[in-house]
Amino acid sequence: MEHINRLLDHMIEHEPARRANLSDVIHSANRIQRLILRGINPVTGKSPMNCTFCGWGKYQLIHSKTEVFNFGLQPVGNPDWRVLACNECGHIQLFRLDHARKDNWWVR
Repeated sequence: MEHINRLLDHMIEHEPARRANLSDVIHSANRIQRLILRGINPVTGKSPMNCTFCGWGKYQLIHSKTEVFNFGLQPVGNPDWRVLACNECGHIQLFRLDHARKDNWWVR
C-alpha cells in the first residue's frame, strides 16, 4: 500500500500546480505495478518488511542517526543514517535520509 499511498498523496496536493497530471499518474501506476510484481516494497518505520536477501526474516531498525562507526563508515558532515538488519539472516540495509528526496518516508 505504501506505493499507492505515495501516488495518492501526489494526486491530492492542495496546490493544483503540484498535482500529478494524467500522464504522470499512468506512468506512476505502471511503475507501481512493476514494483509490486517484482516484490519491491518501500522500507518504512510504519510496517516491517521482508528481507530482500533471504525472504524469511523482517528488517528491524538497529541503529539510527550519526553513530555508524561500528559499520566501518566514516560520516562526513551531519548525515542522518538508518541501519536495518534482518532478524533471520543478518542482511544489512543502510539509508542516508539526508540524501533522500522526501524526509517523510520514516517515522522519526
